[in-house]
Amino acid sequence: MAASSCSASRRTGPEPRPGAGTQREDSDIDLVVIADDFSGMDYWQRIGLLSDAIYEVFKPIEAVAMTRAEWEKGESFIAEIARNGEVVFAA
Repeated sequence: MAASSCSASRRTGPEPRPGAGTQREDSDIDLVVIADDFSGMDYWQRIGLLSDAIYEVFKPIEAVAMTRAEWEKGESFIAEIARNGEVVFAA
């Protein structure tokens, strides 16, 4: 997946949510990657693609891949949490 095909990505940390833990030096980064390129891919294909990219960064990242339609539908617990996160890239 080319970076230019990604419509947005969100980082849901490090701001702690009420009831959530406090960010520490060893905390991971929660990331939602939104791209229509994920359409037609199953969960494991998406995870495989993200894992390759995460391996290159070599940081503790918890990533979720969604299509724009899945994001807009908002039926995911992850999507709801991520809406309160910080946009780190948007095309």
